[in-house]
Amino acid sequence: MKNKITVTIIGFLIAYFLLLSLLVWLESSSETSSINNLWDSFWYSIVTLATVGYGDIIPRTTGGRIVGLVFVLGSITVLGAVIGKVTDFISDMRERKKMGYNGTKFENHVVIIGLNSFVKQIIKTLLDAHQKVAVITDNKAEVDLLYERYGTEKFFVLYSDLDDYESFKKVNIENSKIVHPALDTDTEELVMILNLRDHFPDIKFIVVLEESNLKNTFHSAGVTYVLSKNEFASKLMASFIFEPAVADLTTDLITPNISFNNIEEFDIEQYLVTDHNKYLNKRWGEFCNIIRNKCRSIPIGIKKNDGRLIKVPPDDVIIEKDDYVIFINNAQSSKYITEDVFKVEQGEL
Repeated sequence: MKNKITVTIIGFLIAYFLLLSLLVWLESSSETSSINNLWDSFWYSIVTLATVGYGDIIPRTTGGRIVGLVFVLGSITVLGAVIGKVTDFISDMRERKKMGYNGTKFENHVVIIGLNSFVKQIIKTLLDAHQKVAVITDNKAEVDLLYERYGTEKFFVLYSDLDDYESFKKVNIENSKIVHPALDTDTEELVMILNLRDHFPDIKFIVVLEESNLKNTFHSAGVTYVLSKNEFASKLMASFIFEPAVADLTTDLITPNISFNNIEEFDIEQYLVTDHNKYLNKRWGEFCNIIRNKCRSIPIGIKKNDGRLIKVPPDDVIIEKDDYVIFINNAQSSKYITEDVFKVEQGEL
């Protein structure tokens, strides 16, 4: 390829020099010609090829004008080629950006590998909860539709083969909060998780299984969270049958509440305890009494910094740094907890 380009360039330069020499030779027969040497011929060719056409030097002979015509036609060809190349370059850059080849700087985000209708609902819920999402898909036709639906502020798409694990670095998968493989079968997801473990040993996974009896297998493979569609749906359906009020409340609580206007909608939220939290090192019972007196918020649990989840903790449990406190909040209490108490956004940080 390089040799071909080199030969082309050398051939072009030889032809160009021959045309310049021919123009000088043809114009030498005219006493009124202003093209008397190679420099004059070169200057005339440059202003012609550049479409400037100062008119200070022009051919006088018929043969010289024919050579000039070659330069004029050449200028159109060169200009068209340059414009075409620039246009192709800009289009290629836009296409590469749209396909995600330039990568993203998202951090602490959710990476979803694969695409289906279930995943699209997950994406919408995550974005509504102000989470950043990066999707890896091998369906090129979906890219434009995804950006039209979800925008670009907190959403990123990478078009890639789903077995090209090296390309996954473009979604900054190493600095993601969690990774969700969404393939056609549980087996395909398990194989992908094992392969990803080899490339990115520190990432966390969450999967949604079709077969609940594979839970232990996925946990053994290092998956942090394993859910089963059928198991959850069956429990919720049973709840609707014999205690529908509880089922209604449960459905509301597990749906993120992102509005600060509707005070009747409640949500289960978790907040990280930092060095600046004024309730750091306080007892759970004292903390609960203060919060209940200040807003319509109900503390219901605490995830300790060693990973233990304590549901409805005893009053003497101490709130420590890097614990997560779990609340049932309405919109107003959520805003109060976020802005005045914990001074961090809800969710895992």
